[in-house]
Amino acid sequence: MHNLKYSAAEINTLRHLFKKESLATIARRLGRSEGSVANKAKELGLSKQSLWTPHEIGVLIEYLPVRGAEFVSRLIGKPISAIIIKAHQLGIVRRTEGGTNGQ
Repeated sequence: MHNLKYSAAEINTLRHLFKKESLATIARRLGRSEGSVANKAKELGLSKQSLWTPHEIGVLIEYLPVRGAEFVSRLIGKPISAIIIKAHQLGIVRRTEGGTNGQ
């Protein structure tokens, strides 16, 4: 099997589907192997790293200050480390018992 160049349409399809679909699904749709799709995605700088949905950010904003990262992690299914990083990016801190953030 030789390497065929990806068409612009195939690249657009790959970019559009990459975060939503499995490599197997994308490969079937494009008529290519999973390895070919994975290599092209890497070449294009695409990542399966999960994004934060508006709902997840809302849960973080609402519950992190009063319930903490572990609670939010259980609610939305993301690692505690991801919760802490996103909270820091958004400037969200956990309140202490006295109602202040301790800073």
